[in-house]
Amino acid sequence: MEYYKSGRFGRITKNAIKEGFEDSLEKVLYDSMDFASLSKKRSAEYVEEVINRMEKQLGRENTKKVLVSCGQQCCGKSWTKFTRDIKEETDTIEDFFELLNKREEPFQTSFTFNKDEKSIFINRSKCLCGLVNKAKNKFESNLYCECSTGHFLSFFDSIFNVESIELKQSILNGSDSCQWIVKID
Repeated sequence: MEYYKSGRFGRITKNAIKEGFEDSLEKVLYDSMDFASLSKKRSAEYVEEVINRMEKQLGRENTKKVLVSCGQQCCGKSWTKFTRDIKEETDTIEDFFELLNKREEPFQTSFTFNKDEKSIFINRSKCLCGLVNKAKNKFESNLYCECSTGHFLSFFDSIFNVESIELKQSILNGSDSCQWIVKID
């Protein structure tokens, strides 16, 4: 069976295959070749359908694993370079977060560093994912947003040793903002 493998949505397909779930894709992506013809609104609805199918077929943790991998790819070299460049421009970790917050202001994203707990609190007040930010209805779950978890994992792992990252809430399923907690070593 052929599956849609282009663009952001195609990352889901490719990462599901990379993570070893190709045998389950027939029940998840059987209609994916129609994705390119969907309106923005309908494509967001379809993404939710696919994530629900994935969770049913692969389980929550395996679906999360696929989506985190997607987000790591989405972050890419340009975003990790962006982070490393800010690090090189600053002398202290406090200066780093001050400059990072200035540069992320257009993206409605803020970062708060807690030195004692070695944690970074991320707050984003606008969904930036071009694949789902036009959704008219809220998603039942925030599982899709684990993709952004992968993005921030790569983003910060490029300059820190990330121990863990946890999605706390997401706009996509009804919260006022998306929030993560990153623990660094």
